[in-house]
Amino acid sequence: MFLAFNEIKQSKLRYGLIISLLFLISYLVFFLAGLANGLAQLNRSSIDIWEADTVLLAKDATQSLNLSSIESEVADQVEADQLAYFSVLPVVMWVGEDPAEEDKIKTSLFALDLESFAAPKVLQGRQIEEDEEALISQRLAEEEGIQIGDVVELAKRDTQLTVVGITGEASYNVSPVVYTSLETYGQLLGEGNPQAKDLVNAVLVKGELESYPKNDLESLSLTEFIANIPGYSAQVMTFGFMIGFLVLISTIVIAIFMYVFTMQKTQIFGVMKTQGVPTSYIGRSILIQTALLVGLGVSLGLFVTWLSALALPAKVPFQIDWGFDSLVSLALIVFSMLGSLFSVKVVASIDPLKTID
Repeated sequence: MFLAFNEIKQSKLRYGLIISLLFLISYLVFFLAGLANGLAQLNRSSIDIWEADTVLLAKDATQSLNLSSIESEVADQVEADQLAYFSVLPVVMWVGEDPAEEDKIKTSLFALDLESFAAPKVLQGRQIEEDEEALISQRLAEEEGIQIGDVVELAKRDTQLTVVGITGEASYNVSPVVYTSLETYGQLLGEGNPQAKDLVNAVLVKGELESYPKNDLESLSLTEFIANIPGYSAQVMTFGFMIGFLVLISTIVIAIFMYVFTMQKTQIFGVMKTQGVPTSYIGRSILIQTALLVGLGVSLGLFVTWLSALALPAKVPFQIDWGFDSLVSLALIVFSMLGSLFSVKVVASIDPLKTID
């Protein structure tokens, strides 16, 4: 322990540069992972709020929510511990009259039973109590400046929605979510097609699904449903491979770097062995020093990643997954220790007389 700390203390610049390199590598991994996770959450955060176990879609919808259309007579045949009817409608909305093009907002209008298990929690304001009222996500409130009491206009719709509350972060397919009641949704849908007002896109189930009309509906787990969000699986797989290869290459680079760095001190270790310093003591010092350097570099990377999350604009999708980052940190430390172990094996075989010559 003393040897490891003393060497760092004597060569501050050298070891400072090493820690900086380790910090930059770990920060790159953590930052890209945060961007990938943030983008994934933009697709699914509103779905996670449901805490549903099963999603029922129309049999002929090819497991697509947007293509699913369920008549009320069919939906009423579903029996389960808890269930909620759900519909979604892509809309363009704005606040005020004669909006500029940049003031128009693409959103997903979520309609569901606001007394069911799938209802979002209201952070500010109140829950929807009447028709033509809406809840907006925190993202909409922060990015677009929409406030409680604002009247929202919808493109190609006569109905206006009054914002009565703000929920937590909720996005679907990269669009911010606006919540309303099923009655208001039916009113919006019925403006162009009166027969469509009694249709829903899905039936959400929490707990045991006892029975449902299998000729008309298809049952999906929540994981399967999320995987079928347009573009989600391809996006997750692409970023997953990218982050995976980045972690793999980073760990190998750090392991090789620590091995080469240790081997540069072979002569010093040889002199220490001639002075009677045990090989086991030198080996422990190498491992402790490696763990200390990598630990400091990785910790600094995590800290700066956290600062980056606070400093980034709200429109940048960035979310830290502390569980994943902890595993990556552990992998970086373990692989660097493995690289040092190889050098310890070489140190054990050093002939002190040859190093002196």
